Amino acid sequence: MFKTLDITFEGIALDFIRKRYDAFFLVDADSGRCMRLWRGALGEVRDERSYQETIDALSANMSEHERAAFALKLELGSVLSALEEHPFYSVYYRPDAGRERLRRLMAWRHDRAKRILLVALSEEGERVWPFSRNLFELPQYRERFHFLLKNLCEFYLELDVETGDCLKIDTDNFEETRKPFSEHIRLIAEKNIVPSQAEAFLQEFERDNILGLLHRNNGLFTCRYTADYGSGKRELLIVAVLMHDLFFEAREQVFFYAQDITDLKLQEERNRRLADMSRADPLTGLLNRAACEKLIVRHLGNSGSAGGTLLMIDVDNFKEFNDAYGHPAGDSVLKYLSKWMRAVFRQDDYICRWGGDEFMVFVRNAVQLPGVRTRIAMLCEKADKFCLDGIRRPIQLSIGGSVAEPGDSFEVLFAQADRALYSVKRNGRNGWAFFDRNRAMQAQSICFFERHGQNSV
Repeated sequence: MFKTLDITFEGIALDFIRKRYDAFFLVDADSGRCMRLWRGALGEVRDERSYQETIDALSANMSEHERAAFALKLELGSVLSALEEHPFYSVYYRPDAGRERLRRLMAWRHDRAKRILLVALSEEGERVWPFSRNLFELPQYRERFHFLLKNLCEFYLELDVETGDCLKIDTDNFEETRKPFSEHIRLIAEKNIVPSQAEAFLQEFERDNILGLLHRNNGLFTCRYTADYGSGKRELLIVAVLMHDLFFEAREQVFFYAQDITDLKLQEERNRRLADMSRADPLTGLLNRAACEKLIVRHLGNSGSAGGTLLMIDVDNFKEFNDAYGHPAGDSVLKYLSKWMRAVFRQDDYICRWGGDEFMVFVRNAVQLPGVRTRIAMLCEKADKFCLDGIRRPIQLSIGGSVAEPGDSFEVLFAQADRALYSVKRNGRNGWAFFDRNRAMQAQSICFFERHGQNSV
């Protein structure tokens, strides 16, 4: 009988074994006979023995516990049953007790003779041992894994991409259920995901689609869905991770787990509100001085930015207004102006209450004065229409501005805008002026001045 095996052995094994494996076995599943080809000290050696004798020889130097586990995994009937469901069967073991050396034993069926088992033995070496040394300490690691499942996961799946086999582990009692991947996903959509999102969930987690997403995103994909457990809606973060077998690179597996992040999301929202409060002026809701300066400095330091225009805005005669009508009326002026500044300037411009009755606006990427002038005029018109207790009380503004040039710092811009503001006040207030660098260098008037309602320079 082994003459037939010998022909197959000669035709298949020799080149294969020389390239990768230390030993190669042919096993007749009916009789349990085994022929071995292996690399010995004097070259390639062949011998014949029973399958059980081969397994005993391989485990001769193992500890008693590891030998028993090894024999159980490689019981011939168990191997054959495993090969009914999977194209190959692989066992990692430590051949010598106390030594950090790892080997892999692989088995698969021969294509031409279905009852012939081909078994190859490869030396993995010490390189892989740190990743595999706990194969013989599974109980404590299983406990840790169960702890993570129970406390962090809403559901957990393992998909073998090659076979399509999908394992679901219950996160409460750790029961394992094997179904087609699509069936597990359908049940999750029905039991966990809110109806309005169920169809999108099914489409996103269709097998080929999720594999495509993982391959395009370096093996990691995350998304969020809403679950309804009857007691209320919860926010789920679903994570899919594509991994390759540590010892068999071509084999892919995908791990899926879902984590309830509802409380985390609420905490993030609270943190965001606290951060906003630390950046905001409590009266107007605009940026405060420190936050605004930080944003402008960052913008000016960005090599890709197109600069911008800095405006200093001062409410004329604000102290007299407060003295005449009271501080609540003064606060209403500041809130009114803040509202219209948000409306007049763009959403991505930086608007802040600089202090007292002073405001600062940084018009991002705006270096052409006509557009900025138009916005200033609109703001002054709104200020002119302020009413207190139904009576019109016009507000007048003094505004100084400076256009950033490449390399300008915040300190330079601020000093120039402040000088322009001072020139407006010196000319009777109620207007705006822009710092002119050319005139400053020629020791002439440093600002172009315009009064609200006029068109003079």
